[in-house]
Formats: sequence, C-alpha cells, structure tokens
Amino acid sequence: MLENIVVLLVIAAAAVFVVRRFTRGGGCGCSGCGHESHGGPAACGDSCSPPPSGPDEEKDPVCGMRVGADAIVLEHHGRKYRFCSEHCRDNFARDPGRYV
Repeated sequence: MLENIVVLLVIAAAAVFVVRRFTRGGGCGCSGCGHESHGGPAACGDSCSPPPSGPDEEKDPVCGMRVGADAIVLEHHGRKYRFCSEHCRDNFARDPGRYV
C-alpha cells in the first residue's frame, strides 16, 4: 500500500514538472511574458514568435516578443521602446532600469 502511494507521488511530481516546463509564457512559445495577466496567448496575435528578424521589427524589452511598427510605444531617455501589450509597457514604465 505504501509503495503504491510513493509511486503515485512520484508520477504526480513528474506531471507537475512537465506541465510547468512546457507551459511557461502561456504555452505559446513566448519568452515568459506572463500572458495570463494580459489576456492569454490570443492577446499577442501573431506577435508570439521568436526575436526580431526583419528591419521593421523590434524586440519587446520586457518579454522578448517580436513587435512591429504598430506596437505600443513608450519613450524613455529619448529612445522609443515598443511593446506587445499595455501590460509589458506598464512593467517597463514601473522599472525601466530592469529592462534596458
């Protein structure tokens, strides 16, 4: 009986590890921006993708997602930063030194 309980606990711990490991950032492949706090992966639309690769794209300094020219903008010390969401912009605004 005790042996069965131990086996179940090991299986449960492994399941928790797998779920946490593969669902960071809402499970959509983003860099841990915490989609759950700003509308889930659907809030990103097509911006849930790797870092910038084209001349018209920039990287959100908070979560690392690709953002285009139509992204949310905030100016800090004369430089414009682009964000995937208001949530990321607000995090940046609260503590810019953490992200620049």
